[in-house]
Amino acid sequence: MPQNQSSPRREAKRHRVRCWRERVVSADEGIAHALLKVAICRYGMFVEKFGREPEPNEPLFFDPHSDHPIEADSDELHRQVMETAGHARVNADAVLKFLSLKSPEAIAITSTR
Repeated sequence: MPQNQSSPRREAKRHRVRCWRERVVSADEGIAHALLKVAICRYGMFVEKFGREPEPNEPLFFDPHSDHPIEADSDELHRQVMETAGHARVNADAVLKFLSLKSPEAIAITSTR
């Protein structure tokens, strides 16, 4: 076989690597899109609640009962992520996983053990 031609095995491996890279990029774009939609929704909720735009250090997931932007506790955070993901029509489990939070089902399973 001439040196500048690839073997079928090498071409198959290159194809598998290209497909894998495309899946990884597609997954990264999917979570980025989901996070952006959730952040946009929460930003709007912040403005609606407090009548101003959030400062860089203020939480988008906040205690809804407070008059000042205070970070929500873990249960409220999960509720807000699930609710906002539903409104934004994105995968809540992917957002929870990216944020290193457990899904509600995982919380229920671990709390019953």
